Amino acid sequence: MATLKGFGFKVIIIVAIITVNSLGVLYLARESVPIPTWLQSLFRYFENIAQLELPSEALSIPQPETTVEPITARKFDLPTSNTAKPEPTKKPTFSHIERPVTRCLDKKKPPKAKALYTWVDGRGVKNISDKPRELDQGTSVMVARTIEPEAISINFLTHNLSNDVKTQFREKVKTAMDIFAAVTPKKAIVPVAANLRSFSDEASYHEYRKRFGTLLPSNVGFYSANKNESVILIRKPEETVRTVVHEVMHTINRHWYGQMVQWLNEGMAVFSESPNNLKKSDWNSYFHKNKPIPLLTLFEGAREKWKAEPPRYYATSWALVAFLMEQDKALMSRLLLKESENGCNEITAKDIKTLSGQEVFMLERKFLAWLKRKNLVL
Repeated sequence: MATLKGFGFKVIIIVAIITVNSLGVLYLARESVPIPTWLQSLFRYFENIAQLELPSEALSIPQPETTVEPITARKFDLPTSNTAKPEPTKKPTFSHIERPVTRCLDKKKPPKAKALYTWVDGRGVKNISDKPRELDQGTSVMVARTIEPEAISINFLTHNLSNDVKTQFREKVKTAMDIFAAVTPKKAIVPVAANLRSFSDEASYHEYRKRFGTLLPSNVGFYSANKNESVILIRKPEETVRTVVHEVMHTINRHWYGQMVQWLNEGMAVFSESPNNLKKSDWNSYFHKNKPIPLLTLFEGAREKWKAEPPRYYATSWALVAFLMEQDKALMSRLLLKESENGCNEITAKDIKTLSGQEVFMLERKFLAWLKRKNLVL
């Protein structure tokens, strides 16, 4: 009996050790591995307790200057009204999923080339595979050919997008890639692997969104740099296409340039929704009633300011990228070269002054004049 009791005690100890180790592994991997909502809440509960128990000196440790926003989310619902009575103008609303972390999330490694192997088995049947197989000692394995990675490959993690939506967003993504490739350093252009997850049910979408540790209000899409995954909520075809293009553009930016300053990253993503066509952009008439963000404020824009006035920041970023792509591609190219080579650092107002060879107020003067010529401001 004593032996059985001793054995039972050892089993309990072993189970306890395994459980604690497993929770530790899950906690360390919580950024990249989906875990149940209740377990996330449990981790946050103990983190809060730990913070309360820390001495005041520990709570005042200075944070690194560079932070990463691994998840970018947006909502582009510009209000329209066909009724006879004018209604008060509503500004577009945005929902950002922001989880600043201190570790670097620079360029995503491109997919590698695949080799196809051929061999003849013992029955004389010729086989082809992307993995060499040793069927027996007499099997001869040869490389048939090498398949280079595509310019962009879309991995559909769900299968609920219509063929029409797939065709439209592929065309827009290809157009955007061609446009930006013309101003991107050749060595930065690498194959892109985009993972796309789509939800047709809003409740399921928000339930999945909670896994990323955010309790922000409704949004229609986001990009997770940690998982290299674009997640979107399916709506009307045209709206869905815009959202997919926007989020996939963040994937392309991650592969080509790495971590980017927010105005350039978002400006390129919005520009890609209607590339080289200002009239079709949701922001076409935004500045008729709203002023753009001063460029110095935009270039030095902290993420807190983006959350305070997201429409103005998005609109100004879109317009500035459109201006550079039309009026100063050389500067746009230098900006992208700088982003592709500066690792986890982000372009600053000082960098823009150096790269453009002029003060920011001079660049802004040209930008505002261009807005007027394009009838984007009154």
